[in-house]
Order: sequence, then C-alpha cells, then structure tokens
Amino acid sequence: MRYVIKNIKSFIINEKLIFIVTILCVLLSAFVINFSYGLYYNYNAKIVDAEFEGKELNPEISDGETLSKKELQTYVEALDNKTLNSMIVIYASSYIDGFSAEEGYGPMAMRFVIHDGKYNVCEVTRKNYEENGLMTSGRYITNEEEATGSFVAVMYGQDAEHWEDAGENIRNDDGTVSLFGNKYKVVGTYHAGFGTPIVPFLTVPGELKLDQVGFSFEKNITKTEYENMVDTAENIIPGKLKFPELDFPDNDTIAVYNNMIYIALILSIISVVNFSEIFYYILQKRQRKLAIMRITGCTKHYAVIMYLCECMILVLPCYLAGAFVNYILCQNIFNKAFEYFDKAYSPRIYLMLFMIYIISFAVVISAMIIITVQKTIADSLREAVK
Repeated sequence: MRYVIKNIKSFIINEKLIFIVTILCVLLSAFVINFSYGLYYNYNAKIVDAEFEGKELNPEISDGETLSKKELQTYVEALDNKTLNSMIVIYASSYIDGFSAEEGYGPMAMRFVIHDGKYNVCEVTRKNYEENGLMTSGRYITNEEEATGSFVAVMYGQDAEHWEDAGENIRNDDGTVSLFGNKYKVVGTYHAGFGTPIVPFLTVPGELKLDQVGFSFEKNITKTEYENMVDTAENIIPGKLKFPELDFPDNDTIAVYNNMIYIALILSIISVVNFSEIFYYILQKRQRKLAIMRITGCTKHYAVIMYLCECMILVLPCYLAGAFVNYILCQNIFNKAFEYFDKAYSPRIYLMLFMIYIISFAVVISAMIIITVQKTIADSLREAVK
C-alpha cells in the first residue's frame, strides 16, 4: 500500500494536467451511467404510461353490426385485470320491451365494474343514488347481488307504492316484477334518469341487443390500457366496436428519449476508454521504475495488484462524487424536466449501477495492466530509454 500511495502522490505532482483529466473522466463516467439509467427508466415509463388527457372511452358499435349483452360480457371478461381494476364504470344500455321511447322512457342502463375478476356494483352510481336523495324507498343493489346475478331490481317510482305505468304493468302481487321472463324481487325505488328498472348485469339475457357502451377510468387513460382494450376487441369481437383515436404522446417525442439514451451510453464508454488510455500512458512512463522493482524482487502478480489498487483508489471517490452530482441534479432539475426521474432510483439501483461500472472497469483496466506488466525486464528498460 505504501508504494500505491507513493505512486498516486507522484502522479498528482508530476502529471497535474493528466491527473485532472483522469478525474474528470471518472466523474463523467459515473454521472453519465447514472443519468443514462434515469433516462432509460423515464423513456420506458413514458411509453408504458403514456396518457390521454381524459378518463372516458366510448367506442361506437360499428355500422351494420349488432352487439349483444353476451358478446360484451365475453369481451370485458377477457380484458387485462390491470385495465379492469382501473375502471370505475362499465356502461351498457338497451331499449327493452314495455319501456318505449314514445312514452318518454329511455334505454335501460347497466352500470357495473369487474375488479380482481369479480363483478361489483358501480360505486360511483350507488353513491350518487344513495347520497343525493335519488332513492325514494328501500336500497340499491349490493355487490354480492351484482356478483352472483341475483334477481333483484330497483324500480322507478315516487315511493314503494307509487310507480310509473310501465312499472305497474310488470308488478306482481308478491312484491316482484316480471322482466326478461324472470321474477325480480324489488329491493328499492328511485326517481331519476330514464325511468327504467335497474338490475344486475348478469341477470340480463345474453341475446339482448345493446345500443351503447362506455368505459370510465379513475385516472387518465394510459396507452397500455387503450391498446389492451382495442386489441382484445379485435380478438374477441372482431369488427363490432369502433374505438376513437386518442391523442397519446407522439413517436417523435419518444424517439428523442431513445436517441438521448444512446448518446449517453456512448459518452460513458468513451469516458472509460479514455481513462484506460491515460493510465496506459502513465504506466509507459513508469517502465524504468517497474523494471527496477522487478529486478529487486517485485513479482508480476504483485505489480498487477499494486497498479489495480492505485486505479481503484482514484476511481472510487470520483465515481461516488459523479453519482452524487447526478442525485443532486435529479432532485432539483431532472425531476422537473423528466417526470419519472424521481421514481427511477433507489439504494439498490445505485448499488447495482456502481457494481456494473466497477466490475467492467476492473476487467478493462486489469487486462491493460497485465499486458503491460507481462513484458520482460529487458523490454521495459528498452521502452524506458525510448
């Protein structure tokens, strides 16, 4: 270790300019490697989480096509769980017998969600009915009733006894209503909207033709979610739905990120190579000293370890300084210019990047040192004379 420290002191005193360039090379390498990772992470997050500035997706039923309740059910059940879990409303509507538009009734609205593979009541709708005084008697449908397809209904009426004519026409004496050929237990009444019954989606006949579908998300729709919905529709119900084009970040923006990553990696490689070239120059100037050490008993193995230790002592603090500079800039500047930068790093990531750099650096430098030290004493003396 005494010779290592002595070599470093000699390097600093006799080769000040080269020493400064060497330190800058390591600092730049460390900074660029850490910055490159953050840029790469941001680039991938930008692609995966690209968002359309909106939370509603309302595909149209294609001209000349029909969409049945069964087809919609098969489609939504085939969607990715992550996409389904991000939805707060799955909407479908259809005109049903006995509730005609001519008499002032609208289509029957079906609102539900599928979270973790289970059908649930649309909480947005339930809260709207229960918290805004839209329920005139009884209660709304429960999650269990939605999930199991229980034959329960919420009817349109001023109260439990006074319904509109269309509702009265299907009311039975036992407190049920006849709908779709089944008897539904009436659990509540409401006064809002189209005036049609509200029933669990799974109780609606599969052959019922839908006139409209829609999807609402808790957050802005991501490109991944949109592509999952479009691709699944093409596979499950091809040609049935026509999705609107959404304005996601353009490919030119993503290409800029990609090019910056390549540039950063190239700069990092150049920095490491430069360090190797500089240290090789220093070793060449030490050929006479190395020859003398070899004559006095210094083995090739010891010489390799000595020079490698010298490199590591120079590199370690410089790398840490470069990584720290990246950390400071990330906290204060980069996270404003690149929205995902602050999520890219963790102690484990910093350690991983450090190990990749040090191992790669050690391999390259060791190879160069070994080649230099392997020369015979005579060769070293001849090069020293030159």
